[in-house]
Amino acid sequence: MSHICHQRASRDAPPLSRKLPVVSSDSPQTQADADKGSPAVFGTDPLINLLIDDRYRVLSRMARGGMASVYIARDERLDRLVALKVMHPHLAESEQFTARFRQEARAAARISNAGVVPVYDQGAFHGQGYLVMELVEGPDLRTFIASNAPLTLGDALDFTEQILNGLAAAHRVGVIHRDLKPENVLVGQDGQLKIADFGLARAASEITLSSTGSILGTVAYLAPEVALRGATDGRTDIYAAGIMLYEMLTGSVPGEDATNPMQMAMTRVNQDVAPPSDKVDWLPREVDDLVISFCSRNSAERPVSAESAAGRINHLRSVLSEKQLEQPLPAPNTGTTSPGAPQQTEALSRYARTTLLPVEPRVVHTSGALVAPEEKQFPPSSRKPIILVTVLMLLVAIALGVWWWWQQYGPGSYVEVPNLVGMSVTEAQDLLNEMNQPSTVQYENSDEVPENDVIRTQPEALEPVHKRDEVRLFVSLGILMLEVPNVVGSTLADAETLIADSGLEAGNVSEEWSETVAEGEVISSTPRPGQMTEHYTPVALVVSKGREPITVPDLFGTNGEEAATSISDLGLNPETVEVFSDSVEAGFVVSTEPEAGSVLHRGDSVTLSVSKGPEMAEVPNVYGYSREEAITILENAGFQVEVNQLAGFFDSVGAQSPRAGEMAVRGSVITITVV
Repeated sequence: MSHICHQRASRDAPPLSRKLPVVSSDSPQTQADADKGSPAVFGTDPLINLLIDDRYRVLSRMARGGMASVYIARDERLDRLVALKVMHPHLAESEQFTARFRQEARAAARISNAGVVPVYDQGAFHGQGYLVMELVEGPDLRTFIASNAPLTLGDALDFTEQILNGLAAAHRVGVIHRDLKPENVLVGQDGQLKIADFGLARAASEITLSSTGSILGTVAYLAPEVALRGATDGRTDIYAAGIMLYEMLTGSVPGEDATNPMQMAMTRVNQDVAPPSDKVDWLPREVDDLVISFCSRNSAERPVSAESAAGRINHLRSVLSEKQLEQPLPAPNTGTTSPGAPQQTEALSRYARTTLLPVEPRVVHTSGALVAPEEKQFPPSSRKPIILVTVLMLLVAIALGVWWWWQQYGPGSYVEVPNLVGMSVTEAQDLLNEMNQPSTVQYENSDEVPENDVIRTQPEALEPVHKRDEVRLFVSLGILMLEVPNVVGSTLADAETLIADSGLEAGNVSEEWSETVAEGEVISSTPRPGQMTEHYTPVALVVSKGREPITVPDLFGTNGEEAATSISDLGLNPETVEVFSDSVEAGFVVSTEPEAGSVLHRGDSVTLSVSKGPEMAEVPNVYGYSREEAITILENAGFQVEVNQLAGFFDSVGAQSPRAGEMAVRGSVITITVV
């Protein structure tokens, strides 16, 4: 037989390679049978074929227990099969139970975990409360183990870890099971273990404790504090998980030789659970230590949480060898049953049912025997006073003993935890000090409760606590404040990672141009880096789009000073040079460098060429020069020459216009008269 998964990485859905047991004649009907609406295997039931709340059609009965009957039903609104658990009528007679049942059902519905049978709905039908749950098509854990024996050590550890993970999810929302046992753990077709019936034990115990002074529980898995005083918390469930692990390791529960439930319960109170290696000698010491810690009579010595307990199992699996994990365990003790039917011992079956235990005084037995002293001989007349005194002394001793037991271990040693929620830690401690009740303080953040006020207590308000046991006060530190990380200069992806690592969330992201921060990097955050802010505050980010592009405008012919101002207003740096221009009036822009339409960035320079007007030059004196000499001189000076030819006998310049020494526009025409 292949075994389960101490090597696998995921714990969510163990892929069991073994086949699930075949449903026997006294097991729940299959889904196919339910779809056909076949008769219940338990005979006639008045609920069969009824439509409850115009929604749930009862198809068949799966099982009947001490608190409820379980049916296969069809949710006609969603067209799916569900498990319908209907409370027995005698429980419905109590308004207290009905109210508690609704409260606990709502609490159980808050649990969201693959290891817990989800609660879909709850209501009442003819005064009987009912729960609607997922229909798990598979056996309970006891049936599965009996049908797949032997388990391996790896299987047992894996099953226990799955159970603890489911418990952890429930405990996180304040729900304690209180009646954990193999019958309340179902094995799905995919091998996933699912815990059922969360909160129902508490609902039932409220009525039984108040009316009969009894404790509801399954004695084989009952923690000592429950049997002794009815006290429960998350560690109560851890104890039950430890007993289940012991049972898987050894094939039996501790104290299986008890003859009645009370004896079994007192065994839990008075005796430590023996190491499983006492029965299976090859089991490693680390396994013994794990079981003993889970099943400690002192709840304070157990793991502080189901999550912590699951972590210890995970660690243990990592230090054990492959050979150890694959070692087969003893099969459970079995009685005589028909072939193929689920088997369990008759002895264990006595303690595997949810049982009402009367709250009785603890009996302390002394070692050895009381030996009567040698009888002295007294005259008949003197024996009566002696006997009377002896009886009185004995009665006084008994009374003192009863009083001592009452104060130290009995009901007189327990007080009810006051409602301290909302008080300041000083007020709460003062009240507990007045009660002579020890206390410890544990601080944690809270969004709702003001700083230094009590959030909750452990045990909870109105629950019993021993006078010597500490009441743990969970006190508010106020809203959790977190420091905003410095993400300036980081990429957006890196910034979001840094923010998430700090415990915050990234908020709105906007973009801006930046001359100093590269494109795609964070410019700033709100709140700013290093600031302390509430943990739920989103961190808004401004991301750079890079340098802002600026287009050079067309400034030709505009006033030079106004053009420089326009360039400055754009964020560019204007530089002005003066040039001669025959076409542009002095003081106005002739051109820009770079030219109009070019794309620059803030701080870049733009050169403005501003006109000085046309260039002027002095007309040279060419009077008396020959025609050719005069033309050469004037052209070299930058002028054009027009010749007015007269007789031409002398071939020399007799006149010029403009006259020599006058200022004229360079390139203009100078007229010379040649005679």
